[in-house]
Amino acid sequence: MQCNTLRHDEAGFTLIEVMLVVFIIGLSAGVVVLSLPERADPARQALDDFVKAVHLARDQAVLSGAPIGLSLSEEGYSLQSWQQGKWQEMRLSSRLGESLDVRLISHGSEVTRADLPGNWPDLMFDPTGVGSSALLRVRAGGQAYDVSLTELGEVTVDAR
Repeated sequence: MQCNTLRHDEAGFTLIEVMLVVFIIGLSAGVVVLSLPERADPARQALDDFVKAVHLARDQAVLSGAPIGLSLSEEGYSLQSWQQGKWQEMRLSSRLGESLDVRLISHGSEVTRADLPGNWPDLMFDPTGVGSSALLRVRAGGQAYDVSLTELGEVTVDAR
């Protein structure tokens, strides 16, 4: 009967082999971490969501064939549609959150709810997608932005 005996020099890995494997794992982890996208600023993300809501209002007006409005309030913004001779709130509404402050500017001064007739929305789009041009002053975190809307519903965001 023959016994399997290991020679001393063949047992296990050498220190250099172990260090090489650890180095390769560390290098791979570093590449993965560096390739991850940056974490978005919550205030900038809220601004991007608001711009998407403006685009959604325009698209919804074209698709539904009815005028669509976007109303701003202290709590957030909501979409409204013109149905049965009055503005009715749609299901989609969103909170602005504490990180975003939106103000409608007309002819250099801020427009308030008292300046609008009845319960009319701040921004409106007709069924052809044509809307009211507007300038919105947005404070997101510590930054200030001007959001410009053209009659065709094009939105540009400029840092102030």
